[in-house]
Amino acid sequence: MSPGKVFGCLADGVEVHSMSLATRGGLSVEVMTYGATIRSLKAPSAEGLVETILGFERLSDYEADKTYQACIVGRTVNRLRQASFRCDDAVWQVTRNEGPNHLHGGAKGLSRRVWRADARPSDEAPLVLRYVSPAGEEGYPGVLAVEVTLSLPEAMTLQIDYKAEVDAPCPVDLTHHLYFNLDQTPGGDLLDHSLGIRGDEILHVDEACLATGLRLPVAGTLFDLHRPQPLSAILSRKHPQLTQIGLNQSWVLGADTGLDTAPAATLYAPRSGLELALYTDQPCLQAYAGLSRAVAAWGAVALEPQGFIDAVSQPAFPSPWLKPGQVYRRTSRYRFQNLGEA
Repeated sequence: MSPGKVFGCLADGVEVHSMSLATRGGLSVEVMTYGATIRSLKAPSAEGLVETILGFERLSDYEADKTYQACIVGRTVNRLRQASFRCDDAVWQVTRNEGPNHLHGGAKGLSRRVWRADARPSDEAPLVLRYVSPAGEEGYPGVLAVEVTLSLPEAMTLQIDYKAEVDAPCPVDLTHHLYFNLDQTPGGDLLDHSLGIRGDEILHVDEACLATGLRLPVAGTLFDLHRPQPLSAILSRKHPQLTQIGLNQSWVLGADTGLDTAPAATLYAPRSGLELALYTDQPCLQAYAGLSRAVAAWGAVALEPQGFIDAVSQPAFPSPWLKPGQVYRRTSRYRFQNLGEA
């Protein structure tokens, strides 16, 4: 009934553990207590188990990382304008960690904390990680108690359930920042991957990638991915919202997407034959294809189910506020298939 094995020690000497989650003939997952980070997510293919996400071999690399490799992000994911928000006539100033703005929960957020893992009877049992964020951490109001459960409801499906409660009103929006590449082999190329997203609109953002409150229809643009397109084709086109680093957009998901309906996104690698279908009950999906070979040899695309960007500042967006007595619940499912050679 151990919480896992020691993966290493942080610079301050705190131990970090890693745990396995696996089913026979299915996915093999490794999770760390540091940032509730998914260090490895392997799926079976014709060539054996294939690593599908990026990560590091050493804990020190995770400590130094600034790209949010596969960790949880929050209390709020994405960006908050001027790192502040108003509640009951009080202005809350949270950490500025991207110029004057707030990104992914702050300098440490939930991503750089050591979580507590429940003991389990076996590697097939769901893995539960918990963290209590004290009042004032990163400038947020109130105490936030978070519980993340990772499970394998099917051999080829990873499910992540998020649960949170507060003792004072606080904006809450949680996700995992997984960078995917389904063909990390010599000769493999992220640009060969086909990406599909079921969204009719993207959120308009300014030069700082902050939402302006506008929504742009995707019809007739490179962002219309109802029919999956190779990333090479997507990134070869031009659009005022396409950033210098590539895709960094948030799609508003259609009403026909959900946990038990159509996937929010699909990603397919023709060489490995692996396809990922992402199901979520979140209203938006951020796709970020800016992690180049200068950072990771294989390149990667991050798929981040989440709420609306900077919803605390945009009254037209659904409210991100969680109040005492309410329970925040969100779920994402990552379902893999081996479609064989294209």
